[in-house]
Amino acid sequence: MSSDNDRFGGGFLAGSIFGGITGGLLGAWVATKLSNRLSSETHTEESDDQHPPQFRQPSFMGSSDLEMEDARQSLENKISQLNSAIDQAREQLSEVNGNASD
Repeated sequence: MSSDNDRFGGGFLAGSIFGGITGGLLGAWVATKLSNRLSSETHTEESDDQHPPQFRQPSFMGSSDLEMEDARQSLENKISQLNSAIDQAREQLSEVNGNASD
């Protein structure tokens, strides 16, 4: 019975290692293909304008502190608007159901 457990543990470990290596290689190959495809598409789109290809940074990268503060305040305003809308809907539903809490 203990030999079955030993074989299971060894097989599990070998399978994990083999699967990790295989998955890593496959992922690297797919990422390379996608990167090359995106690079060639960007190059052909911008070659008409005679400009070198430029990659866009996501909007959250390189943002100043002021922009981050504006975004935070905007989100806080949206959250407060949603909370008030939820409260109003709750009041209306309680009035419809006859459960007014006043």
